[in-house]
Amino acid sequence: MVIRLFFQRNSLCGSVIRMFYISVIRSPIDYATPVLIQFSATQLHPLEPVQNEAMWIILGCPKTPWIEVLRAEMHLPSIMCRIQEITSRTVG
Repeated sequence: MVIRLFFQRNSLCGSVIRMFYISVIRSPIDYATPVLIQFSATQLHPLEPVQNEAMWIILGCPKTPWIEVLRAEMHLPSIMCRIQEITSRTVG
């Protein structure tokens, strides 16, 4: 993955990498929320591995099945939860 190569070469700290992830990867997903809310969880599932890979890189962890622990550590909800959160704030 390009992100992994960039950050390994530049040895930036996790908070900078997290900010990069939120700015470059998650913000387009947030922007597309009005369209993405129409999709089912199954259709949105392919976006989850992108976030998972970013979390493994940011935390420098080996790939584990305990993705919920990584989400809690990074304070990042799943893509589906994030879409629902944005939608509820916009509608409510």
